[in-house]
Amino acid sequence: MNNSISFRRTVLYARKHYVENARYYGYGLLAILILLSVFAWFYGSWRSDPGEFRVTACFTMLGFMYYVTRLSCRNLYKRLPMVRSYTLPVTAAEKYLFIWFNTTVIATLLFSRSAEAMPYYELTYKIYRSKLPERDPLFAGLYNNMALALQDNGEFGGARECFRRAIDITSSLPRQGLETAISCVNLAHLLYDKEPEDAEIMPLLDRASAILRDPAVFGYDNYAFTCRKCAPSFGFFGLFLEEKYLNERADEVYAGS
Repeated sequence: MNNSISFRRTVLYARKHYVENARYYGYGLLAILILLSVFAWFYGSWRSDPGEFRVTACFTMLGFMYYVTRLSCRNLYKRLPMVRSYTLPVTAAEKYLFIWFNTTVIATLLFSRSAEAMPYYELTYKIYRSKLPERDPLFAGLYNNMALALQDNGEFGGARECFRRAIDITSSLPRQGLETAISCVNLAHLLYDKEPEDAEIMPLLDRASAILRDPAVFGYDNYAFTCRKCAPSFGFFGLFLEEKYLNERADEVYAGS
């Protein structure tokens, strides 16, 4: 039996594991919600880049994954009492199968489903609303990220509205041209996914191109990064000369730094 696998035994083992460790999973979920709420408040209070909050949240999720893995492995080498050995015999292979399944499912829920991200974005939005001016550039980054999550969820109307809000904010503020270009490119992709012949796509790309060719943005710290990020999108839409130009500009900046 040492090398055999029975899915029925594995399911029974999983059920036993969840019953015995339900409170520990609850503690872990409660801790992660509290931590993410504290991080959202902290970064909102200190006007940090939303990207910093996402990185911190990602590491928090990884910490939770480590916690889940530890829970999954609790009984891997633990000798069970004799009665339990008779009522629920499982092989090492079945235990490893459960560990793989448990960690894979939870990782998928945490990192691969944008629907779960929306409550955190909404929480961040409430914090920003209470502490920042209505047209603060941090709102633009938040709207852009919310739009991407909504797009992944198939919510076209909500994603389009968030992209347009981001563009509206950044286009009215100084030194926010690159963010406007990124949002224009993202919105162009969204419209293409819904209707490839949408008449708004090319004007959006033209606007992004004009921004990236404006000498006023050449000295911005993230100019080369933005060029590199946007270049493939222009190639996707058949604007190969623009793609080449942006890659060359990025190469020039990186070579001189």
